[in-house]
Amino acid sequence: MNGNQLNIAEKARELVELAENNRKEEFKLSEYGAYIKKCMEDREKRLKLKNTEWLKLEEKAIATGKPISKAQKGAYDLRWNRNFPPLKQNITRAQIDRTVRNAEFYEKFAFSNVGELDNRLAVRFHSQEPQIYVFDPPKKLREGVVTRLNSLYSDRIIKNHDKPSRDEATEELFFERTKYGEFKPYSMGNSKILDNVICINFSSATYCPSKSCKDCKLGNKCYAFKYERAYKTTLIRNECNQWYWKYSTAEEIFGDFLAIRGELTEKYGYVKKIRLSVEGDFTTPEVVDKVKTVALLLDYFDMSIYTYTHRQGEDMKRKMEDLPKNLTINGSVKGMGLSNEFLAVPEAELPPNAKYLCACAEDNSKRCGVHCNLCYSTKGITIYEKLRE
Repeated sequence: MNGNQLNIAEKARELVELAENNRKEEFKLSEYGAYIKKCMEDREKRLKLKNTEWLKLEEKAIATGKPISKAQKGAYDLRWNRNFPPLKQNITRAQIDRTVRNAEFYEKFAFSNVGELDNRLAVRFHSQEPQIYVFDPPKKLREGVVTRLNSLYSDRIIKNHDKPSRDEATEELFFERTKYGEFKPYSMGNSKILDNVICINFSSATYCPSKSCKDCKLGNKCYAFKYERAYKTTLIRNECNQWYWKYSTAEEIFGDFLAIRGELTEKYGYVKKIRLSVEGDFTTPEVVDKVKTVALLLDYFDMSIYTYTHRQGEDMKRKMEDLPKNLTINGSVKGMGLSNEFLAVPEAELPPNAKYLCACAEDNSKRCGVHCNLCYSTKGITIYEKLRE
């Protein structure tokens, strides 16, 4: 660790000690034990239900005389893990212990208004509680605030290739949405990523920084375009996200991440991973610094971050040195020297005996974190992925 990292770590220790001291006074042992018992009973109940469902599938296979196919098993796993993601993570008593101490108590103690990130952004950027949005004209009353605000700015953002003009529009929209308590920088997992993984972008894929800097050679073949082509609101939100990262300090982002986890753990299961930049890439070297700081702080709360990058400038490379142990940055260009190499190549160029292949990209029934976790559990390897379009 360098001097700066030590200072950050010391701040985190102070936060943990502060929470611990108050926990001794306010969090009774009986409540703690009752919560652990409830978690274990709930897990056993869900496992029993899962086994029952699997037995039904086996009975059907016996009755029809057809064995359970790989596709059927994949569909079963995919369906089940969308509903009960923690069951594939083999939760131990120690993990439940940390969940109770951190997610259940520290977040509620250390950060007020857990689950109200939007409201806190309004206070942070406008020093006021969220305003009530007044629709105009009246016929738009049935539209949501986000829909209405997006429609006012969409022409200035979508298909606007003039970066200064587009940035001006997205910055205005970002502050408008925070004013009304209607800005969420995150989403949950998708068909490939577990539902209990928080996904947060730095920018959009359409106007990706790596593309504009010519670091990325994929161009329009990048798979990330898929979501922004299908959902224009995704493009707008991702473009607004760059201002969230610019105007928020690392400590504020850290607090937001804990608040998000506090809100979502009960709904989706034990949230312990953050996937940065499903679309887009690092916008500036300063953002890399913020991510490293956030990772150092999150390590005290049993959370880790993983992401991918094409950025190759010397200023960016220097920032990506000495990464915290719970931060994995996969370099998408050969020889980048980051946590791993993650190379997307045409099928004809895949090495015949590649040691590590992205199973999730190869098989639509497989999911990140269920069937494969190479991208964030192993370091110093080269992972190949068949180029998808």
